[in-house]
Amino acid sequence: MEIKSNIDANELDSFFRYRSPDQEIKSLIQAYAQPYRELMSYYRYAMMEVSTKFNVLNEELSLQYMTGIRLKQ
Repeated sequence: MEIKSNIDANELDSFFRYRSPDQEIKSLIQAYAQPYRELMSYYRYAMMEVSTKFNVLNEELSLQYMTGIRLKQ
């Protein structure tokens, strides 16, 4: 998805270069990105938990299904 803007990329680049040093820009970006990284970490953890639960359920149901087939035969 492309975001269209009235600001030229070169203008934006020159604005940030002359306003503050590179280190300050990096620290600002890191400060704004940290909550996103933390949220994504929680999201990945939750998805791993859900995946694990499904895998356990799959194994349990497969075992029950296979046991049921053997008992019926």
